[in-house]
Amino acid sequence: MLFGAFLVVADLLARTLASPAEIPIGVVTAFFGAPFFVLVLRTSKRLT
Repeated sequence: MLFGAFLVVADLLARTLASPAEIPIGVVTAFFGAPFFVLVLRTSKRLT
């Protein structure tokens, strides 16, 4: 459910930020997803 809400918000932003043109939704999701991925990598425990 949370993932779907994120995609709806990302789609809304992609359609409205550069109106009348559209930004690809992958650019918007990467903009928010990349910092989250880095945060997860830095805070995860290493197995070795």
